Amino acid sequence: MKLSTQLIFFTLLVTLFVSCAGVKHLDDGEKWLYKQEITGIEKANEAEIAKLITLKPNVRIPILGPVGAALYEKGESKLDTAKINRNRRSAISDIDQRIAKRDSSGKSIVKLQAKKRRIVERYDSKLKKGNFRMKMGSPLSIYDSVAIESIRNRINSYLTNIEGFRSAQTTVLKEEKNRKIS
Repeated sequence: MKLSTQLIFFTLLVTLFVSCAGVKHLDDGEKWLYKQEITGIEKANEAEIAKLITLKPNVRIPILGPVGAALYEKGESKLDTAKINRNRRSAISDIDQRIAKRDSSGKSIVKLQAKKRRIVERYDSKLKKGNFRMKMGSPLSIYDSVAIESIRNRINSYLTNIEGFRSAQTTVLKEEKNRKIS
């Protein structure tokens, strides 16, 4: 097979993988924060204002879209928390039996207790951080009007109090298209 056909097949495969990466994973009533930008700043420090914005859109790769969000969503769909909890309980009961056996024979159980603590921490981390795909990706950025209003107030306060612009005004312009907000 020629390199050009392999490249076309690869591009089609990746495009199918991430085709609806954003919108299809949203619940009813949720909107995807697709893009945001800061405009109209001439004299203020734009980098400092950008730090005040806590709600960030997903990183998108041209043509492919938000690959990180697609990876995260695939990982989240494959994550089986019931299985992890079952394995956790099984590992804890095994180590508890070993601790009880060693304790009844009068031997030291300090190392086994430390091992139990490490096992519990490992399973808790797996439940909190998710699987490999979830660690490599990033969750979908969901538009939150309350958070946007809070950010707008922080920027306005920064411009008024720190930069010294007494008549500073901050506005939020949003465009909605197919559950995507820019």
